[in-house]
Amino acid sequence: MRIFRIMLLLLASLLPAQAVFCAPAEYDKYSRSLYKDGMSALKAGEDAKALSLFKEAAAADPKDFLPLLGIGRANQMLFERTMRNYGEADQAFTKLTEKIIAAPAPEVPPEALQVYLFHGFLYLKGGDYERAIPALEKYLELDKETEKAAQILNGIGIANYYLGQYDLAVVYFKRALEADPAFSEARFNMRSVFTRITAYSEAQVLLRAGDPKKALGRIEKLKEIAPRYLPGRELEARVLLILGRPEEAVRVFEEILGFYPANPKTYWIRIEMGRTLMTLGKRDRARAILLDNLVRFPNQQDQQARMELVNLLGQLGN
Repeated sequence: MRIFRIMLLLLASLLPAQAVFCAPAEYDKYSRSLYKDGMSALKAGEDAKALSLFKEAAAADPKDFLPLLGIGRANQMLFERTMRNYGEADQAFTKLTEKIIAAPAPEVPPEALQVYLFHGFLYLKGGDYERAIPALEKYLELDKETEKAAQILNGIGIANYYLGQYDLAVVYFKRALEADPAFSEARFNMRSVFTRITAYSEAQVLLRAGDPKKALGRIEKLKEIAPRYLPGRELEARVLLILGRPEEAVRVFEEILGFYPANPKTYWIRIEMGRTLMTLGKRDRARAILLDNLVRFPNQQDQQARMELVNLLGQLGN
């Protein structure tokens, strides 16, 4: 026994200075200690130090859930400060989510379930709105009494807004205000949506009245406050086509696709853009735009849209 102890001491002396020799039963305590130190560093704004501690904790006990949460949080903070590390944060949160799904519920520490909250806001900040919504909704489902309900509901509203789902955005902004009537950001966001909708409606009225120039002027004002407002930009392109300005309409279509490349509503926009490019004699570019629809939306359910796409590709010789 004495020889065994001496061997352990010799082995420990050969380890790097920062390494800690722990019996297997001590790994969990050591990992949690590192995790707590990492959280302290994170709260102090020392993101890089926190990340290092969380990684060390994960290496000490790969079975632990919380170090992965810490790695994701530290990378998320670095992303918010520097606009880097988005992929690293996403990877850590995704790995933790998969770990949670695979584990028996009693083994998952409640704190680890915050991954849905942090991941949702990471997606929101990164512009990945389609994935932000289910992550934030999942967290609300898991913690119905959360004090962050207003903030989360407002976040879901913002995601819906940027996806062009304005009615849903208003619903979530209202729910945020119901959760916290003093949450001014949700009130501002809801007013902003209504302002955009009102300006858009005025432009539509002017167009129906046979005054496309005035309608375009109203849309220009709308763009000053909402350059990414999808219905407004669609209407702008349509008015430009009515005014005989197809090249400008194509530029508007391009901006819309830049804002919302994966939005299902852009299926028709690509069709209109393809048709416009064909009238301008830019057949190769029209073909590329239309084929992009097939790649992005292979299971399009709108039969009319699918038939129109097939018809245009047929005219292009596809």
